[in-house]
Amino acid sequence: MRFFDELKNNTTVEMIMETRIIIEPELAYYATLRATEDDISFLKDIFMENTSGNREKFFKERHDFNFHLFLAKCSKNTILENLLFSMLDQLKGSDYLKFNQHVELEASTNSYENHKEIANAIFHKDALLAKELMSQHLAVRMDTINFPTTKILQHLKKLEKHVKKNKSIFFMA
Repeated sequence: MRFFDELKNNTTVEMIMETRIIIEPELAYYATLRATEDDISFLKDIFMENTSGNREKFFKERHDFNFHLFLAKCSKNTILENLLFSMLDQLKGSDYLKFNQHVELEASTNSYENHKEIANAIFHKDALLAKELMSQHLAVRMDTINFPTTKILQHLKKLEKHVKKNKSIFFMA
């Protein structure tokens, strides 16, 4: 697919996506811990809008980036919120904005469902789950584009799990 080949060769998009996968899971974590009742109420409203059966399309067109920005706002870290705003603004000015138009409907629906699962983790105050779900959501996007760094990120995840599993070995001396 020519579109994904062009995205794959766009180093700016790749660098932004790398940065997103580093900071956005942490933003989801802190958003879960710091979201106010008003924040949670607003987030619930996002998923209740346009219940006429076309929520996925509506969400994709109006709320995809806004969902990520809102989570950054809920994190109460204005530096990271501004950084994410800047990065998403750059993505909006690139071909990445057309991502959802070039993926199959199932992938687009999955993106909506991913956001909904992240929101549910926030509603239930499960910060670790929100973090993991955001990481998975962004990794799927990077994998769809097939960035070379996706394999590195997958390796780092395996390494992180290995270190956690064997942590006691490192501290026994």
